Amino acid sequence: MTGHTPMIAKTPSAQLYVIFVVLLSSVPLRRAESAQTQISSNANTEGEEWSLDLKKFTAHSSGDVEPPYKLTQQQMEDFEAIMSAGEDMPSSGISYANRSHDAMADEEDVYVAEDTRSFLCLPIMRIFNVEVRRLLVEGELVAVVGDHERLGGWQVERAVVMTSSRWSVQNNVQSWSAKVAICASARLHYRYFIFSVDKSGRRRVHEWEGVPYGRVLEKYQMYRPPGKDVFGLLSHMTVGDVEHEKGWLRNEYAIEFKFIWLQHMKFYRYLNLNRATKYLLKMSVSQNGFELVSGAWRDTELEVTRYAYNRSQFQQQPRRGVPYTAGDIVIFRFTVAVNTRNSYQLSIYTMDGSRVGEVLILAIDLRGSEGVLRLPIQRTVNGYQVGLLTLPYLIIRPLAGAEEYNLRGSFQRYWPMNWPSMDVGRRGAGASFNADAPLVENTIASYLYAHKYKADMVELDVQLTRDFVPVVWHDFGFKTAPRNRYVEGEDDLEYVLIKDLTYQQLKERRVFAIEDDEIYEYTSFNVHNTTADERIFPTLRQVFESLPNTLGLDIEIKWPQQLMSGALESAQTLSKNRFVDIILKITVRHGCGRPLFFSSFDADICTMLRLKQNVFPVTFVTIGSTRLWEPYKDLRTQTYLDAVNFAQSANLLGTVAHAEDFLRNDALLDLGLDLGQATFVWGDDLQDAQTVVQFKRWHVSGVIYDRIDLFGPKRKRESFFNAPELMDIFTRQCIVVGHSNCTSEFALPDGFDLHGKPVSRLGCEVIVQPLA
Repeated sequence: MTGHTPMIAKTPSAQLYVIFVVLLSSVPLRRAESAQTQISSNANTEGEEWSLDLKKFTAHSSGDVEPPYKLTQQQMEDFEAIMSAGEDMPSSGISYANRSHDAMADEEDVYVAEDTRSFLCLPIMRIFNVEVRRLLVEGELVAVVGDHERLGGWQVERAVVMTSSRWSVQNNVQSWSAKVAICASARLHYRYFIFSVDKSGRRRVHEWEGVPYGRVLEKYQMYRPPGKDVFGLLSHMTVGDVEHEKGWLRNEYAIEFKFIWLQHMKFYRYLNLNRATKYLLKMSVSQNGFELVSGAWRDTELEVTRYAYNRSQFQQQPRRGVPYTAGDIVIFRFTVAVNTRNSYQLSIYTMDGSRVGEVLILAIDLRGSEGVLRLPIQRTVNGYQVGLLTLPYLIIRPLAGAEEYNLRGSFQRYWPMNWPSMDVGRRGAGASFNADAPLVENTIASYLYAHKYKADMVELDVQLTRDFVPVVWHDFGFKTAPRNRYVEGEDDLEYVLIKDLTYQQLKERRVFAIEDDEIYEYTSFNVHNTTADERIFPTLRQVFESLPNTLGLDIEIKWPQQLMSGALESAQTLSKNRFVDIILKITVRHGCGRPLFFSSFDADICTMLRLKQNVFPVTFVTIGSTRLWEPYKDLRTQTYLDAVNFAQSANLLGTVAHAEDFLRNDALLDLGLDLGQATFVWGDDLQDAQTVVQFKRWHVSGVIYDRIDLFGPKRKRESFFNAPELMDIFTRQCIVVGHSNCTSEFALPDGFDLHGKPVSRLGCEVIVQPLA
């Protein structure tokens, strides 16, 4: 026969071979189809299910219905990129790695995996839904940020902006949503924040979910229909966490005009206005002497607070103005972009709406960090002067580098209410220059001595030398004498201020103290040879480096106050902004990763500490109602109630109150505790163990007292912060400020290594997962 007959495998072995080849060639197709099947997920939104296939939305309900989420062109491109080739990611799904600053200098988008294997990413379009249960003002937006690169890596400027989808006018509830193409193989941490954008395109954080732990999206939750979050409500919050808090200054500064004295305005008699008259105060930006409507303000926002219990938060200025009577506390706060300078106008009305006069505040009048304005109150109609305004102001500049702080977590108001009352050693083992302490106060040896007797924290006083070195010393100065002078009496001594000496000059001075009319010299603890732990005037950095991280710190910032008589406690010529900035920078560099909080008698210092950073908590120290000392002129310091109101308005952790107030009326404690504020107590009344125990029974946050070796708990096993789990929590401070000093090779944000074992991450820094 001519021609060829096709060869057909007739033997069993040949047939099996053909079947094997066919099956093998079909595996990639099936795997691809399986991957495409897993990519699609159904999201239940508004009672309807939608396929998340980007090429086509299919409504499973009847009728032509528009899809609830519209994707931008960039989202389409991102998703197609992640679908086409997949992201080459570590097999363990690790999103974090630790690097020192030196190691990161030449690397970008680096991650460390448990091994070098990779796999095809299983991408999905993750939907984030959140309800904001307050009325957003014009220009405010909502964003979601997290630890994944596509969620911005915790960076404010790279966070995903959400879109508003539904708004209930009746309940002031607004729904926001965002869709992000992301791999389903990674555990995600995320949180929401509210912001605005200035004319330079920079984001200004108004509020954010500032708790140590953010929201978590586990791997197994990726394919579930997205639920709806509520801004500020985190289901796993621990007791004591505050749901959300104000932002911090990044590329803007704040100006506060403060009605905080008994009297600020004086009018001519013919107006028949007196201290009992009720006014309406209203502030605005002014241009060429004319009031501008708020919509014409350039990168400027205004908030105002009028103190009333549990209603002292800053809020939008009422349309008619803020009610004011002499003795009320009212503070106007303007937040302005760094390159913008404004003039301002204060308008004064009676309660029936009649205009009394106005005050023009020129930009040139606002200098330095603080000051007191003395300006005429003028009639609008004829320009005649009708009175005089005396108004203190405060200017708060942003901390250099604070714009780089991330949204990983916050401890601004973190003090769980289920923590025990802390034993806090006052100046270490106690005051020594006017009391019988075993060691010289405010020395490292004194702090270590208190720690030996199970102190949970120690209180120390910080101020700056002339060359801006933070040193620890209680008073604003000390008594000294020339090196060769023989000292017989107090007349042979002179008083010098810390602020007038450089740190080197401070270490060379003789030091004297008068105790019970006797003169004692402490120069041997300064000039002569002494151990480093016993030396007086230790620097703040030395304190951080010498004390164990398990010993908490109450860092009290010293600043002289104006007394009711008008006199100052002491002179101070240093810039308040620079004063606070230097202390914060040293704390960020050397003090993060340990339990600490700042405190001050100066309310403006507290405001600065709070607005300049988003990590460390701040408390307000108050003398309250006492006859031991002349009261301060600032009304915020005179009563515990106003101290609580200030802590609420400034978004502080709480107060450090004088114990005398509560020994007269212990019910006052509820004012702070009922608002979730931390309440510490101090004072000379805490000089016996019984009184210390009594305050602990009243559930104060901590008792600051002398001689913890005598009056402290006898059966206490160890200090509270000795628990490794607690120390691991405070490591997040270092992550937020970008300071790296990791001790663990693989440290994750939840405090466990790759094998689930708890690790210590003092100073760990996060590097987010790269895209490819």
